[in-house]
Amino acid sequence: MGSSQSTRKLTINNDEDDANVIRISDSVAQRLANEQSKQSDKQEVASPAVRTAREVELSHTAHPHFTISALEMQQQKERELQEQETYYQRRLQNLEKTHEKINTAIDTEYKKALTIFDDCKVIKAQDAVKPCIENRQKVLKCYQENPRETLRCASLVEEFSSCVDQRRAQLMRCN
Repeated sequence: MGSSQSTRKLTINNDEDDANVIRISDSVAQRLANEQSKQSDKQEVASPAVRTAREVELSHTAHPHFTISALEMQQQKERELQEQETYYQRRLQNLEKTHEKINTAIDTEYKKALTIFDDCKVIKAQDAVKPCIENRQKVLKCYQENPRETLRCASLVEEFSSCVDQRRAQLMRCN
């Protein structure tokens, strides 16, 4: 009973104008006085310097959470807030970098699609239906001029065939 610490909590609402004065009942004052006299009887043997050291030691062991000052507590809270601020600033920077990478990839794909779209706009409707009209006319003219020697038109036929293949590939890409 004597060696165990009591954990009581006392809340005092002070409605007085003078904030340094706390009113207590007579019975509480008498109990405090009796407790004080019991402690002083036990410590009469010790010197005053030793008694003060013991009192300080007892106050620290009985209430270790009371040893921190309001200023220290405020500084600790400010450090915690600063650490959180730093953490979220770093996190925000990482999110912005990721966002930039995504935007760059989207822009690249957009430009690529625009290039394909521009190529598709160049193809005319008539050209899609009858591609390579000029090459076709050259081949027909060559066949008319050389009805019995069709091998002379082989290079023109090759050009016409390549032109048709290119247009087909372009149309496939645009659809």
